[in-house]
Amino acid sequence: PPPHTHTAMATLRLAGSKSVNWPRDSRTNLHVDPKADLRGVHWQIGYSSHAPAQTEAKLSYVSYANPVRGMLDPAQAQELRRSHIDLAVGEDKSMAKWKAVMTDEMSRHAGDKFGCKKPEGFQALGTELRKSSVCFSELPRTTGKSESSSQYASPPKIEQVESFKDSIGKDLQASHMDFSNGGQKDARHWQSAQNAEMSRCAKEKFGCEKPTGFEVLSKELRKSNIPFGKAR
Repeated sequence: PPPHTHTAMATLRLAGSKSVNWPRDSRTNLHVDPKADLRGVHWQIGYSSHAPAQTEAKLSYVSYANPVRGMLDPAQAQELRRSHIDLAVGEDKSMAKWKAVMTDEMSRHAGDKFGCKKPEGFQALGTELRKSSVCFSELPRTTGKSESSSQYASPPKIEQVESFKDSIGKDLQASHMDFSNGGQKDARHWQSAQNAEMSRCAKEKFGCEKPTGFEVLSKELRKSNIPFGKAR
């Protein structure tokens, strides 16, 4: 018996029950006590066939051997691979009339938008509208006057002195702006910044003179210390 059957029998022995060989082997135990058979266990745990499992597809569908592949005519095979779905429904298939959605929207009613023309039936009305209804012969003849002339009048005539030459003429011609602030008003002593910078300390640079106090020293320095003969 399987291992779990031995475990069940050992459990019955520990409980004090009689040993019941179940499931019985019909080949070796032909005579069984009815009472023992009633006391035995008639349900099985784990007793199942150990055949490999099969799927529903294998149980329902029977596999057949591959038939011999037939050879088709190349023209028929090419015809079978060709698409016979006509999405154009008998119309032009060149896509020459295709255009984008934006182009279609912007070009819609292009003839009404850009096909401008002169309105018809208003020729006589246009002639009448161009006629002037103002009669210039019946207007009052008034002299026009500008805003400047109407707001500002000409000043009255006053007696003016012919000349101020004898009174304040010379004073008017003179300049009363004193830039020298009381100093010399001529520009003879003016010089440029470069001349002023270069002529600074000119006396010390160019007024050369012979130094004094070195006459005796210079006389001694001019004497020669090399004897050319023997002194007698």
